[in-house]
Amino acid sequence: MKRNMSVFLLGFITCFMLFGSVLTAFAGSNGTSISALLNSNLKIMLNGSDFKAKDSNGNVLLPITYNSRTYLPVGVLAEALNVPIQYESNTNTVWIGEKSEIVKIINSDYYSNYYGTVITQDSSILKSDNTTYKWGITNNEIQTMADLGCHLSPQGKFNKFEASTYVDSGVGMDLVLEIRRDTFDGTVLKTYTLKPGQTINIEADITGVNELFITTELKIDHDEVTKFIIGEPIFKN
Repeated sequence: MKRNMSVFLLGFITCFMLFGSVLTAFAGSNGTSISALLNSNLKIMLNGSDFKAKDSNGNVLLPITYNSRTYLPVGVLAEALNVPIQYESNTNTVWIGEKSEIVKIINSDYYSNYYGTVITQDSSILKSDNTTYKWGITNNEIQTMADLGCHLSPQGKFNKFEASTYVDSGVGMDLVLEIRRDTFDGTVLKTYTLKPGQTINIEADITGVNELFITTELKIDHDEVTKFIIGEPIFKN
């Protein structure tokens, strides 16, 4: 049975070719008219059992075959496979599986200085020994004997904070970096140790956290810090 249809594919995802290969389907944002086959002859097995896609009223939804590719309703298939699915109307996006949200910390919307730092997208001042960061937080001048740090504001919207950190090799001793909740003396969420010239990745669980305080104390034995970088910091869910 053939019928013309406008393919928006919000409800359909390429599942199988007739020969079993996994494919992905895409249609233009305005839709494209095609002629396709409602394929009642195709038998689908799901984990060894016969599978028939049905809508919320129990009506059978036949696979659609187009250009030797077979399409099934994405919502029904995701439910059958026990995979989370969500439609985001403002971006016209179907999320299958875990929904990932990443926000780059690039300006004062999420950052404020505590002492001795600036946030920038000037990669010329965000260079470590082996990496040039696209955005980040760094010291704006050589620092000695200070609590170098900044505030970040996830505003309770995110679950994770992640970044890369670097300190130059000229520092006189290891640098201890603390990620605290809310304030200078708030609960320590994570502690990291940076050796001179080292780059390490840092992260913290920030579920329910409105403010982060990231700091490192420069003592007399540190001599001075020429370059300290919190590289490409992000919040994510």
